[in-house]
Amino acid sequence: MAAGKIFPGKQSYNDTDSNRNKVYAKAHVDTGASGVTVYFKVWDVDHDAANTPLDPNGSAQCAGPDNRGSHSPTGITSATTDCTGWAEITVTVSLQPGDNYRFSATTTQSDLQEPNMYWQDADNGTDPTDGKTSGELDVWRKLWVERDSFGEPEIEVGEYIFDGNGKLTGNSTSLTSTVLTDSGEDWRPANQLVGGEVDPDTSDCVYEAIEITASTQTTITGSNLNANASSGDPYEIDVDDDDMGDVPDPDTGELSTAMAQCYV
Repeated sequence: MAAGKIFPGKQSYNDTDSNRNKVYAKAHVDTGASGVTVYFKVWDVDHDAANTPLDPNGSAQCAGPDNRGSHSPTGITSATTDCTGWAEITVTVSLQPGDNYRFSATTTQSDLQEPNMYWQDADNGTDPTDGKTSGELDVWRKLWVERDSFGEPEIEVGEYIFDGNGKLTGNSTSLTSTVLTDSGEDWRPANQLVGGEVDPDTSDCVYEAIEITASTQTTITGSNLNANASSGDPYEIDVDDDDMGDVPDPDTGELSTAMAQCYV
């Protein structure tokens, strides 16, 4: 009974396969006879790596399950061999990366019960008296990191709509040196406009591109906003950024540190 690794999560953002977290545990009787009852047990075992701080190795007969996710079936289950002598069960593993399993199969149910077989025996890969124990099956997950930049949407976003040039436009209802307010807008969630630029008055001959440093549902924050504009003037917010070259690669340093503690 071989094992290995399993990736139970989506393989892509539009993956609709609902069976990626399932594996078949199969066993074959030496006689090749049909109709033989084979008993299976799924064990939650330690990872076989030497890195014990991540997954400490338990002691005989007293260690127990330490996977963080759940699996099925639990306990002892059974299946009947087919005409070729094979029996199988479907095992659903957890979605928790680092969870580890072994499977044991035998024709004698008591082989999988204490004192004939303890957790530590399965952890060591020991075979039951009249059966076999598989290699270790480890759960792996893909970590998706998305690299984004503001681009021009073609549909309504929240309660506001971009014009055909990727701009947000309107008339301010209040204007100070640091805050432009449009009480009729909804720019939630907070700070999603940060990094964009605003021209507080597009009706004059002075083009301004003032950096937005904060935003709320109805306000944006910048500097010297009323230097060439007044409350009620038409404004323009530019959050369009089609040049992906100005977006740096994500810093995965903190992710690496966090994932170093991944439970195995």
